[in-house]
Amino acid sequence: MHTAKPAPADVLAYFDSLPTNRRGTALAVHTYLVGLPGITCAMRYGVPFYSGHKWIAYLGTSHGLELCFLEARHLQTHAGLLQYHGRKAVAGFALEPADAIDWDTLQNVIADASQIDADIAAKRLLPGIGTGRRRQ
Repeated sequence: MHTAKPAPADVLAYFDSLPTNRRGTALAVHTYLVGLPGITCAMRYGVPFYSGHKWIAYLGTSHGLELCFLEARHLQTHAGLLQYHGRKAVAGFALEPADAIDWDTLQNVIADASQIDADIAAKRLLPGIGTGRRRQ
C-alpha cells in the first residue's frame, strides 16, 4: 500500500469546506493519488490539482463530485466512464454516489492517466486535443 504525503493546509481546508456527504470520498481519492509515486497535490483555481510531470487530474464539483482528467481524449479505453459535460478536453469520473464507485476501475483510469503523463513528458505522445496517436 502507498504512504500518503501530508496535505498542505490549503488542501486540508478545501476538504473541510466540502459537504459531509462528499468529504470522505474526496479524501479517499486524494489519499490514494498522493500515495502514488511521483504524484503531488497543490491548490489551483480553488481546487486540488494532482500532478506528475504535468497536471493529470483535479477534484471538481461543478457536475457533482468528480475526478477530472486533463488529457481525457487520450483515455480512449475508458471513454464510456468519463463525462465531458460540454468540456472539450477535460472529462470527469463520477464520484457520487460514493457507494457506486468502482474503485478498481478508478485505479485503472488513474494508472492510465499517469502513463499518459509519462508518455507526454517523454515525447512519445502528443499533448492536448488529439486522436491519442503515439509518436513514431
